[in-house]
Amino acid sequence: MLVNAIQIFWMLAVIIFVDIATDNGGRNAILQDMAHWLVLIILGVIGITLLLVVLPYVMTTYELTDKGVTLNRGVLRRQHLHVTYARIQTVQHLQWFFLKPLGLEKVQIETAARGSGHGEVVLTLVHASVGTEIERRQQAARAAAPGAQTTPVAGMDSDTDIATDNATVASTTYRLPNEDLLIFGITSLGFIPLIFLLLAVWSRVSEWIPGVEDWLANLLMHLPAISIVVLLVVIIGLGVMTEFVRILIRYWGFTLDFDGRRLQSRKGLLQTNTVTATAKRIQAVRYKQNIIRQWLSVGTAQVILASNVASKEDDKDMVIYPLVHQDHVWEQLTRYVSWLPDRIPAVTPVMTGYWALIRNALILPVIAVIPCIIWLRPWGWLSLLLLVWGGLQGRYAATRRGYVTAGRFIYLQTGRWFERELLVSPRDRVQSLTVRQSWWMVRTGLAHVQVSLRRGDGEYEVDLRYVPLAVGEAIYQWYLGDNVVDVATTAP
Repeated sequence: MLVNAIQIFWMLAVIIFVDIATDNGGRNAILQDMAHWLVLIILGVIGITLLLVVLPYVMTTYELTDKGVTLNRGVLRRQHLHVTYARIQTVQHLQWFFLKPLGLEKVQIETAARGSGHGEVVLTLVHASVGTEIERRQQAARAAAPGAQTTPVAGMDSDTDIATDNATVASTTYRLPNEDLLIFGITSLGFIPLIFLLLAVWSRVSEWIPGVEDWLANLLMHLPAISIVVLLVVIIGLGVMTEFVRILIRYWGFTLDFDGRRLQSRKGLLQTNTVTATAKRIQAVRYKQNIIRQWLSVGTAQVILASNVASKEDDKDMVIYPLVHQDHVWEQLTRYVSWLPDRIPAVTPVMTGYWALIRNALILPVIAVIPCIIWLRPWGWLSLLLLVWGGLQGRYAATRRGYVTAGRFIYLQTGRWFERELLVSPRDRVQSLTVRQSWWMVRTGLAHVQVSLRRGDGEYEVDLRYVPLAVGEAIYQWYLGDNVVDVATTAP
C-alpha cells in the first residue's frame, strides 16, 4: 500500500503539473492569488498520506513462530491473524526495481480460506529473506504432516488415479526465449483498449488547447484519403508499440521452476513478480489464443488453482507457457500436471444458436450508437463501427464453441473478445454443472451448460451457450458418472 501510494502521488503530481502548464488562466491564478491554497492542499495531501498509509504501516507487525505467521494490524481496531504454515497455498514476492538495492519486497500469502480476501496475509516492505524463510517452513510443515505423500486433493475422489500427488513428475525449469517474448508482445490485442484511452486523452487535450478540435476537423476535411489511412495506421502502430513495451516489461526474464511438487514462476523488469504454488491444487488447464495467435498456431497455457495466485496475475491464473505452439502444448504441460492427457481428442463444434449470439453481441453497441448519432453529429456517425465490431464479436463467439468428454475428462471450447479458450478438467474437480433453459429456449430445444470450478476465493465458470438440449443432458449424465464415453458419439 505504501509503494502504491508513492506511485499514485507521483502520477497526480505529473497530471497537476501538465494541467497547470497548459492552462494559462489557472497558472496565473495560482501564481498570483492562490499560492497559499496550493500550500494548504500539499500539506493536506501529506497529512492524509501519513494518516491512511504511513500510520497503518507503522502499526503493522508480524512474527514467524514455530507453527505459523502471526500478523498484527490496525490503528483504531487491532486485528490479530495467525496462519499456520501447513495452510499456506501460494506465496507471492513483489519487488520494484528501486527496492532491490535495499533488499526489500512485498510478500503476499494466500491460504485456502474462502470469502472475499479472507485468509490473505500481506507483509509490506519486508526483507527478501522473510518470504524465503516462510516458504522453507511451509515445505517443512507439509513434509512433516501425517499422510503427506498419499493424502488426496480436496474435492477429488480417493479411488481415482487423478488424486495422486504430482511427486512422480520430474523436476524441470523453463525459460521463455527472447524470440517468443517478442512474438508474445507483438501479437497481443491489448492495444485496442489503449487506442480508446488515447481517444479519451485527446478529448482532454481539446479542453486544454481551445480550437484544436476545429483545427483537426478542418485538416482532415482537406487531407486526401490516403493520408487519413496513414494517420490511422500510425495511431494503431502507436497502440501496438505501447502494448508491446508493457508486455516486455511484465514478462521479461520469465522463468518457471518445478521440483515435482511446487510451481514457481518469476518474471518482470521493473517489478520482479515471483509466485509459488502447490501443483496438486491445480483444478484445470486452459489454452488461450487470440485471433492473431490462432493464425500463427500459438497461444498461452495457464492452470486454474484452488488458491489465489495473485491479484495482478493474468486473469488470476498462473501462466505456465506465455507462448507455446498448439501442436506441442498438451505434451509439454504433462511435465507439470501428472493427470493431464498428452493428447486432446477432437472437439465437436456447436452449430446451433448462431444468430442468437450475434443478436446478444449487438445489444450494447446499439444502446451506445443511438445517443451518439443523435447528440454527437457528425463525429457520432463513426459509432456505427461499433455495430460492425459487435457483429464480428458475436460471429466469432458462435463459431468457436465446442465440447467433448472422454473418460473422466471434459473439454470445453469457447470464444469471446476475439479469443478462443480450450479448458480441460477432470470430473472430480468440477464443483457443479448446470443445464438451464429460458422459456424461449424451451421452444427451440436449446440450453446453456455451465461448468463451475473452484478458483481461489471464488469460482471460475465456463458457459457453453445455445447447445441442443440432448447435448446438455448427455454432459450432465457424464458429470453424474453414468457416461464414461465421448459425449459427441452419444448425443446428436
